[in-house]
Amino acid sequence: MFIKYYDKRNMSNLKIYQERKNHAKNSKRHSSDNHTKRDSTNSCARKSRNTRNLLRKIAQNFLDILILKKLNGKQMRLRELCKALKKEAFISIDPRKLHKRIKSMEKEEIIKICNIDGRKLYSLTDKGKND
Repeated sequence: MFIKYYDKRNMSNLKIYQERKNHAKNSKRHSSDNHTKRDSTNSCARKSRNTRNLLRKIAQNFLDILILKKLNGKQMRLRELCKALKKEAFISIDPRKLHKRIKSMEKEEIIKICNIDGRKLYSLTDKGKND
């Protein structure tokens, strides 16, 4: 709110009253505009969040398919699997993320982990071969 103090005293009180009244009207208008803007912003944020979740699921499914393809009929170590994915599918993935994905596939009983000579080898189960 802007008040002009250089007017006469009786005029300044009138201007203060008018400016306060105008300010109240404008703030009501802006608050309703902000509410609709906020709603549209929230819906856009929800849409982008849903899109990100969908893309994440697609990427996980694609990675699962590549892992199943690489382990079909073979036993591989995690490092070998990372190198094979990088070489043939041009996917550079952090081994920790790949291990996390393999662990979730193990919980679904698609992959089994075998310890041979202190090394972990990953291979497909019967369920993984059928899928």
